[in-house]
Amino acid sequence: MSTSRINQPPKSPVPGAKSEASSTSSREVRKEPAAVGSEKAGQKPPAGGPEARDAFETKSRAGVARGKDSAFETAGRPAAARGAGSTFEPTSAGAALNVLGTRAAGVVGANALAVGAPVKRSVTLVYDAGPHAELTNLQVKGSWDATGRYSAQWNERTLPMKPLGDGKWAATVEVLDDGQPHDWEWGVQADGPTGKGVWAVMGEGNLKLDVKKATTTYAPTTYHEMGSRKSGEDATFKFWAGNAKSVQLKVTDAEGRVRRFPMERGEDGNWSAKVKGGWKDVVGKSYVYEVVDSEGVTSDRPDPYAREMMGEQRGLSRMYLDAKTGKEVNRYAGDSVELMRFDVDDEEDAHSAYLVLKDASGRQLSRDELLARLGTIDATLVDKLHDGKLNDLWSKNVEADGRIRMTNQDGAWTALVNDPKELAGLQYEFQVYEKDAKGNLRLRDDGNGDGKLSAGERLKSPNNDPWSNVITEASGVTFRGSVITDPASYTWKHDAAPREKDPSKWVVYQLHVGSFLGEAKNADRSTLEDLTARLDYFKKLGVNTLELLPVNEVEGNRNWGYLGVNSLAVESSFGFEDADGKWVSGTEALKRFIDEAHARGMNVISDVVYNHVHGDHNGMWGLGGPDNPFFNWSKEPGKFEQRDTPWGAVPAYSNPKVKQFFVDHAVAQVEELHFDGLRFDFTEPIKGVGGKDGWEMLREINRQVHFFNPDVWTVAEQFDYDPSITKPAQKDGTGGGFDAQWYTEFQHRLVNDNSKPGLIQAAARGLKTDVDAFMSMLTGPRGLDGWKKALTIISNHDEVGNAQRTMNTAEGDKPTEFPGAVVEERGAVRGGAGAGGAGHSDVLPGRRVRSAERLPVGQPVHVGQ
Repeated sequence: MSTSRINQPPKSPVPGAKSEASSTSSREVRKEPAAVGSEKAGQKPPAGGPEARDAFETKSRAGVARGKDSAFETAGRPAAARGAGSTFEPTSAGAALNVLGTRAAGVVGANALAVGAPVKRSVTLVYDAGPHAELTNLQVKGSWDATGRYSAQWNERTLPMKPLGDGKWAATVEVLDDGQPHDWEWGVQADGPTGKGVWAVMGEGNLKLDVKKATTTYAPTTYHEMGSRKSGEDATFKFWAGNAKSVQLKVTDAEGRVRRFPMERGEDGNWSAKVKGGWKDVVGKSYVYEVVDSEGVTSDRPDPYAREMMGEQRGLSRMYLDAKTGKEVNRYAGDSVELMRFDVDDEEDAHSAYLVLKDASGRQLSRDELLARLGTIDATLVDKLHDGKLNDLWSKNVEADGRIRMTNQDGAWTALVNDPKELAGLQYEFQVYEKDAKGNLRLRDDGNGDGKLSAGERLKSPNNDPWSNVITEASGVTFRGSVITDPASYTWKHDAAPREKDPSKWVVYQLHVGSFLGEAKNADRSTLEDLTARLDYFKKLGVNTLELLPVNEVEGNRNWGYLGVNSLAVESSFGFEDADGKWVSGTEALKRFIDEAHARGMNVISDVVYNHVHGDHNGMWGLGGPDNPFFNWSKEPGKFEQRDTPWGAVPAYSNPKVKQFFVDHAVAQVEELHFDGLRFDFTEPIKGVGGKDGWEMLREINRQVHFFNPDVWTVAEQFDYDPSITKPAQKDGTGGGFDAQWYTEFQHRLVNDNSKPGLIQAAARGLKTDVDAFMSMLTGPRGLDGWKKALTIISNHDEVGNAQRTMNTAEGDKPTEFPGAVVEERGAVRGGAGAGGAGHSDVLPGRRVRSAERLPVGQPVHVGQ
């Protein structure tokens, strides 16, 4: 029987860090420091394991005790690692065999043959360019001479590759295998966006070749073949779970009807299935992979390569109130009261709205039945939340028949229900009423006018969930399963629209989609439709580039997005109902937004998080069994080593499949979603905790995104600043390949810093203002080769959410407690420029930077209007 829980309870206690005294343990947790600098203090949840009560993730992760002497040190860069920045990469016969090309299908060397005449072998080399149709004139070359014998000099001419269709190119070479353990290698050059005859191998070094294998394939990206895919009239699926015993594809329609398809395991640990002629039948339906892991435990897994998720149930989210003050806090705060928030937005003109709760049979529960099941809480907490202006606690608004009157908060209709666990198993329904021409109340979406919503009418209603109205213990948090879509279905209209291509002239405005225009303490969330409508506002402001906080699907619909990337999907709550009554998914909404931004001459940057993956519904955790390959850094079979940051576990970049996923995500952001740049969240753990493997992953990502789109701009949030990260990726292993660093020194020296007061901070407190230090930073920026290698920060999400605001800093030690409306105006930041006009400037003009307390990840943060 399948279970929705991703992490099963451990069979035995998980020990802490490995020591000599516990050498028999098969699990090891690499300790890392909890504090890595004030930049990230308080922003993200602790790296400890998820609570056992949560739905998908019940296996406790090992504790995160951290040694004080091991602070995110950058691993030594391999001097002999070979990059792909030059043409061909010859190696001697005695070269070390420890540098592997990305997704090299062959193995190093060959088993020795009996001494005798060389064996002639035909090997077909395949380069899978996938969706990158801009690559042409592919040529292959390798470590063989004109006679086919091994040669480390690569002196044989290139061999043209022939197109096979579907992005694949192939060439067959004849080699002579003399039985000796040679280091056979190959590589490809191509004409593409960066020029003619450009080296088209993206990993470190060359591709390894096993001459005993008839075919060897290399693909720089795999997002075109992983996940669900339209292949003519067929639907194909591919999913990596190398250690699983079996995997089935489980497809479910909106009525809950399930179809299962067996999947077959390949040599590389990928499981595949094909629904012949079935694309039209399955597109738009939800799916998961039903995985039987190495211990025989069954769980449902979302597809990390899905472009769209079902998302959190529509209108459901969690809220946490401080048990004493009633202020909203994040879920990781102690002594808090958890509530289920029910809300209906985009119904500003409605007369009224009701929440109806039903039992498993669909019978509406009465007021008395609800009170018996749910009890209640101290309603004054909700009074405090809303400053006495309203109270949307369900028990204050329930009618005798059980219908709960929802409260209108600036256009959003809301109701708060205590003890979400007791809601599990119930059904929910939103009923929105309007007045007709005669002044009579009419139920919206009631097609036959019988005064109630049938199951079909409810599923079609934009206010109710299109998949299921059954509340579970995970409702309001989990984004559930995946949705079968065709990522190539959107037609881009404005790619060629002129916009500023010189990043040194960019003025960047950072914002969070869901809270940008949020009203009533974000009860009324904003969507990408709202942002699109305000694009002309940004133009008038003088902004030419927009940077979106992470848009990847995350848990809950009010979240910064920094839980880490665990799929290629866009946050579902950013979607909306368009003017034609069609629901626009988060992914399509983002494409429309970027397309319209380009039409207005604006660039759009994506914030990506590859340094950790966290969450209670992290589908990658424990994938395939307790050896947990997505997070297992151990090289020893049967052992487990976890590496952590204060915000979650570091993915095992040392595993080629894991590294490939993040490479694919980055390239897809540019190629599928058409972002103009990528801002990498905190790269230090990637190259520090992740060591050589993390460093090489960053280099490969930069090679790929710049190879396929030379205009793409990448910036690294790197503390302490490291000029090597913005140097070109060289074949000796040096250079990260980024275009710029996320540079907060300007803001710190001008406004606020914990240890070295900025000019405004010092002046407000009567301290000496060190103008010389500020000018020194302007003329000789620390950790930079020059200002063009910096995105100069005036303000950002960390300063707004975690640190002292400029307004509070200027107020001195005791900032004034302003009323909300006044704070909105005084919090405005109008315009701004980079230091002396040098570099790029990051501007956060806003009217909603108004909270006096710090806001860790998961808490709504208002940035901009």
